[in-house]
Amino acid sequence: RQEQELDWRIGIVRRLGSSRGVPNAGLATFPSTPRCSQARISESSSGEDAWRGQVQEISGIGWRDAILLSEEDQLLLVPPGTFGADQRIDISVGGRFRTVWMLALQARGNDYELVRYSDAGGQQSA
Repeated sequence: RQEQELDWRIGIVRRLGSSRGVPNAGLATFPSTPRCSQARISESSSGEDAWRGQVQEISGIGWRDAILLSEEDQLLLVPPGTFGADQRIDISVGGRFRTVWMLALQARGNDYELVRYSDAGGQQSA
């Protein structure tokens, strides 16, 4: 969180080290305010069985926690094992959902995948 703002930002640690005995870190941050989201395999997608086996689901209805990093850049943080090239998923933000295509895996870590997506259709209500 920046000192003058109330909203938190998301960053990815790119390097850890020390210089002359002083610890330092390199961070890549995202400029927009992240939004709480959820993602689930789209009902019209064919990869449902493979996706369900990879990612833990705790809601009982297929939704997994996600973070919408940027609507403009179409970036979504999802649990590891979620990404599948050209996979259709539904994302929910603020009680509304829409279907998107996962296009590319931008980065990954032990507890996340950063996915670029593209809208697959119109916005729908939950």
